[in-house]
Formats: sequence, C-alpha cells, structure tokens
Amino acid sequence: MKPKTTHSRFLRLFVGGAVEINSVRQEARLRLKEEYYHFRDQNTVVYVLAPLALLLGYSERVHPKALDATQIGYLRAFYPIALQLYWVWLLYFYTALALRENILRVNGSTIRPWWIKHHYYSAAMALCVLTMDLDSPACEAFTLRFLLFTTLQGVVMLVQNRYQRFRLYTRVAMGKASPMDVASIELSGGQLKLLYPLLFGLQAMQLYVGASVLFVVMTTYRIESHIMREWQASVAGVLFVLMAVGNFTATLNTLRSKRSFAHKKRTRSQSFHQD
Repeated sequence: MKPKTTHSRFLRLFVGGAVEINSVRQEARLRLKEEYYHFRDQNTVVYVLAPLALLLGYSERVHPKALDATQIGYLRAFYPIALQLYWVWLLYFYTALALRENILRVNGSTIRPWWIKHHYYSAAMALCVLTMDLDSPACEAFTLRFLLFTTLQGVVMLVQNRYQRFRLYTRVAMGKASPMDVASIELSGGQLKLLYPLLFGLQAMQLYVGASVLFVVMTTYRIESHIMREWQASVAGVLFVLMAVGNFTATLNTLRSKRSFAHKKRTRSQSFHQD
C-alpha cells in the first residue's frame, strides 16, 4: 500500500500539515512499525500493573489489613496523587498511540479507523476524569469500576498481542497481509476462538461500567445544576458506552468477515475438487 500524501486532522493538530512524515524507504517504514510495537508492548505491562496496584491500594485504604496507622496515613495521602498520575499516564498513552497510528496510516498501514477513534475517545475520557473531584460519589463509582475493567482488559491484551503478532507475521510471510499492517490491541478478536468469549465479556463489562456510572450520576445528582457539576463523570460514562458498542461492532464484523472468508474458501475448494 502506498503512503498517503495528506495528514489526518489529528496529525495536523499536533504536528501541522507541512511536516514531512512519509518515509520513502520501506526499511524506514518498518522501523516505525517496530517502534510502535515496542512502545505498545512496554506500556501494556504498565496498563495491567498500575490499575492493579491502585485497586490494592484502595482496598487497603478503605479496609486496612496489613498496614499500621502511620502507613495507612501515608497511603491515604499518596493515593489521590497516584490516581491522578495514572490518569495523566493514560492521557499520554492513548494520545501517543493515536499519533503513532496516524503516522503508520500515512506510511501505508491499513490499521482500521475505529481503533484510532477508540484511542481518541479514550484520551478524551482520561482528560475528563483528570479534572474530576476525587471525593465525589460519581468519581468513586467510576474509578473503582474502571480500574477493575482496565486490569482485566490489560491481561487479555497481553495474551492477544502475542498471538495476533505471531499470526500477522505468518500472514505477511504468506503474502496475505501488508508488511505495514499492525495487529490491533483493543477488543477486536482474532483467530484464537478462546478470545471471543473473553472479548464479548469485557465489552459487556465496559457497557456496564459506563451505564452504571451514568446511573449513579443521575440518581445522586437529581438537580440539573448538580448534574452539570459532575459533567466529567457523565461524559466519561457516555464515552465508555460508546466504546463498548464500537468494540462490539468491530469484533462482530471481524468474526463475520472471517466466517465469510472461510465459507468462500470452502466453496472454492469444493468447486476445484468437483472439476
């Protein structure tokens, strides 16, 4: 696939339209892809460990079991800072992913537009919760559910990344995929059938997290002015619902396309044997 000559709006917003990011040499484009993988794989580990540590910290902060009074005091003072740093890191992570994926598309990658949009929405969500009142019921409801979801999602992503990259390298070697194609890290599925129940389960959980946060906001802040005071939680909930629906649709489309391809392959094989 030939590199594109125009930049997306997202790229123009951050680097402008005059910056030349098209790599003429195939070797340079492949280095961009490998650098993207390296960045993604390293940060996926953080994606799992950071929310897990925050969940453990929250549990010990609310129901102390292993810490004494002094340590609990330090934990309660440091926990909000750690949580804010985590939101900052998420904002950086998703923005960096979106930038790198846009650059890959400019250089000929066929990465699906939804996964880039997914990172736009995720970055917007991180920005919203970064400005949220940490002591509000809405923030409490969203944070706990979100940390649990991201921990589980990160574990699935680690398994998915390894498998899909192996499959992609195989497809490239067989000439069925472009060398610039990338394996998506989100809830998109693959040929490993065990992943699909996990993916659909996570998408249902993602939908539940978004809907439950919206429910908490609506029931806790019935007065319109109070709802607007917690607009960050409302926006984050809506974005979570939107991403859940988009992920489900993308996974379903992937599954349908694979079944359609397998059906056509069987049909051609049967026709060949009959001839």
